[in-house]
Amino acid sequence: MAVLPFENVTSDRLCAERVQRIFVTELLARDAFKVVEPGLVTRAMRRDQLDPGALAPEDLKRLGQSLGAQALFMGAMLEYDEGRGGAAASPRVKLLLRLVDVETGTTLWSVNRERGGATLSARLFGVGGSPASSLAEELIHEELAQFAR
Repeated sequence: MAVLPFENVTSDRLCAERVQRIFVTELLARDAFKVVEPGLVTRAMRRDQLDPGALAPEDLKRLGQSLGAQALFMGAMLEYDEGRGGAAASPRVKLLLRLVDVETGTTLWSVNRERGGATLSARLFGVGGSPASSLAEELIHEELAQFAR
């Protein structure tokens, strides 16, 4: 498996990279797949001038062969907001995850999830609450647990 750089359609220009790292860490922790080193994926995509958001089936095939991967995990950050302001932080995260077969370009698995809101203590006392990165980690952990079943 290889994990492509996540797309980012949010105003936080670094969130996709942070969440991709969380995803790779969770994937490796499951020890269910051989995962191509992320730096090799980035290098191959730069070398071939590929945009993760605009990959044609032949690009997927060529990239898979180049990396020795049978499938590619792709992700997109659709929303990433720390929710600062007001009495209590109310972060929101929305992400799309897909697994695509490199030979056919077929999506084998896809999930579009979101999570947000302040914790009870944050709403009552204006303190605490999970940062957006923790919400993303929870979502990824839950989805990969479902995927691995």
